[in-house]
Amino acid sequence: MITVLHFHLHNHIMVGNKKTKDVQFYIELMDVVQTLGGGKRSAYDPDEIEEERRERDRKNKINMDFQNFVNRVNDLCGQPQFKALDLDDQPLRELGFHGVPHKASAFSVPTSSCLVELIETPFVVITLNKIEIVNLERVGLGQKNFDMTIVFKDFKRDVFRIDLIPSTSLDGIKEGLDTTDLKYYESRLNLNWRPILKTITDDLEKFIEDGVWEFLNMEVSDSDSGTEESDQGYEPSDVRSVSGSEDEDANSES
Repeated sequence: MITVLHFHLHNHIMVGNKKTKDVQFYIELMDVVQTLGGGKRSAYDPDEIEEERRERDRKNKINMDFQNFVNRVNDLCGQPQFKALDLDDQPLRELGFHGVPHKASAFSVPTSSCLVELIETPFVVITLNKIEIVNLERVGLGQKNFDMTIVFKDFKRDVFRIDLIPSTSLDGIKEGLDTTDLKYYESRLNLNWRPILKTITDDLEKFIEDGVWEFLNMEVSDSDSGTEESDQGYEPSDVRSVSGSEDEDANSES
């Protein structure tokens, strides 16, 4: 268990020879303890009870030290020119979910203004006000997991994906998106987003005339295509993108 103080900067800085916007300070809350006897200690062992008390006190002190630092920073930055900056944000762990944002599974957590994953590198810090929509993919196939695609307001920016999210997290994620007023859609397949975004940027006026993101509306797609799509089942990852793109074109033309 660790306590983390993470700075996501507005501009890049150089750390060594690497450019970054993320600087992090952390400390481990629990020491690694090795029991020399090798036997299991009783829960009523006075030494065990005292050791647990010391660990709690140490954890509380470290958390308080970090919180005091954050409070002092907020006090110093209370000047008018800093009012618009989000200088203090804490994760809402009860709304967090597991998934794969890069190569390894990690626990992503929303805050009041961001979606973050601050343990595994590279870190994930996505500002909510830069998100256009969220598309929940591979939903409704009876799978144990689904994928999340985040589309940014800057359509020239690549989408961000978090894959293999347990299906048990679906309702909580939907509730969180509703709470933050983020528009989301669901689709049965993964979509090939690069050509989709290129089509949008090539003819933004047509994109607006066609109903903006309504081609992602699964209920509308179902009414247009009947049950044909539901019989297709799950496709491997090397086929899904192509199928998603073809479905996309079909829905746009309809």
